[in-house]
Amino acid sequence: MAGAPYSEDKILPWTVAHFQTFLGKVDLLVALGEVTRILAAMENVGLLLPGGFDLRFPLAGQIYVANGVPTLQAKGDGRLWLSEVFGAEMIIPLYRAVTPQITGYPAGANANQQWGTGLILDSSHVLTNRHVVEGMKRDIGMICAVQPFNAAAKSAIHVHSELDVAVIEMEFADSGTGLQPLPGMVFRDPTWADETYVFGYPRVPMTTQMTITVQRGEVVNPSSESMPTRDPIFLYSAIARPGNSGGPIVAGDGRVIGMVVEDSSETHASNGAPVAAPFYRGIPSTTILRALDDLGFGGIAQLETWD
Repeated sequence: MAGAPYSEDKILPWTVAHFQTFLGKVDLLVALGEVTRILAAMENVGLLLPGGFDLRFPLAGQIYVANGVPTLQAKGDGRLWLSEVFGAEMIIPLYRAVTPQITGYPAGANANQQWGTGLILDSSHVLTNRHVVEGMKRDIGMICAVQPFNAAAKSAIHVHSELDVAVIEMEFADSGTGLQPLPGMVFRDPTWADETYVFGYPRVPMTTQMTITVQRGEVVNPSSESMPTRDPIFLYSAIARPGNSGGPIVAGDGRVIGMVVEDSSETHASNGAPVAAPFYRGIPSTTILRALDDLGFGGIAQLETWD
């Protein structure tokens, strides 16, 4: 279709002109400058290797060779393996679709509504914090602005006894109804200076409904311990507010690196003066997957190991 050299058992180079020809054959009209920009971005992150210039195509003769590395993220029909190429314009809409708001009420007729954030793992399981759901005793529900779904017939809440991790297991009356997970979504632990996207539903004053927000920042310490339990945590600079708890923390490569623990406000001295700047804490992915294993849900989330 592209008019490029082809062999069934070899990876052969393409020029920009070949990409442009292919796009025309599948009825995608993309300007040459845009194609060139995207291919250059793929080269910049290592998905393509430069192979010189074909003088037969003076405006589109750059030669590229594929350099795909086998990863869990690239399996299936997902697009997340292109996250480093397209950045926020790809990461934010894809993860918005699998980040629901979780609401519920404590026992008692006059109790105030509680809320937090979750992450859809598969067709019936949602990951969140233990402290988000352990006080919810009635009218537990989920809303996802991008992914409407019918209410579940019933749900069960599974909380970890030690870690701040919980799973909501939903059972739908209609077998054809369920949650839509994100293809290619995988987990990995944070690293120094990872770019972060923190998704969640903090309460926003003067709005008529809960709206999802995305805070950008970076990892400022990929490995630390919390007090007094000494559970593994990491620190990041994006602001987390009440309501963000349980939300995913996504890196610039489209992988989930952790989950919001809670908002960490400034501590104050007895006279009210601030004594410490705020830090924001996340639960790293290996801890999340360990908690899922302990809860009997091993396998519904995958850790990228590059093995």
